[in-house]
Amino acid sequence: MLHTTRALVLRAIAHRDRMVVLKTYTEEFGLRSYLVRGNAKRGLPQALLQPLNRIELVVDERAERDLHHVREMRLYRPYLNIHGDAVRGAVLLFLQEVLYRTLREEASDPALYAFLDSALGRLDETADVRHFPLVFLLRYATMLGFAPEAPEAAAPYFDLQEGGSSTSYPFTRRLSGHR
Repeated sequence: MLHTTRALVLRAIAHRDRMVVLKTYTEEFGLRSYLVRGNAKRGLPQALLQPLNRIELVVDERAERDLHHVREMRLYRPYLNIHGDAVRGAVLLFLQEVLYRTLREEASDPALYAFLDSALGRLDETADVRHFPLVFLLRYATMLGFAPEAPEAAAPYFDLQEGGSSTSYPFTRRLSGHR
């Protein structure tokens, strides 16, 4: 059955001469793998298969298959600043690797998809991206359900082992033998 969905490209793996296995995170189906066939005249649309491109797919979804077929593919929202900026490009590749390794849901999660789509839009539009990876990872952890607890004014330090605020500097407690 044919469906139209938006997707983020996580990985594109070449398969034979005119085919690519595309690993995506879709708005409607969650994590999915698709087979993209190129034609003899134009080949494959390599520009659409770049890391974390936001694309729109018309796909043939069948419940008994693990690898579905793409009928049509087009760019949904192009990036304006990422491809010309080395720092943004490096951050984008970092985010792609994090998402490829952590996304495991094969069910629809529109809230997570909307978060990822807006975060990628902010990466493209924000003037200063120095702290973007840290902010993204904290918000992504919240979306996945394992964010650290909020800091307290009385406990200014963050203890990585406990995952929360602490009144003493965590490194000095380990040196003195206290836990």
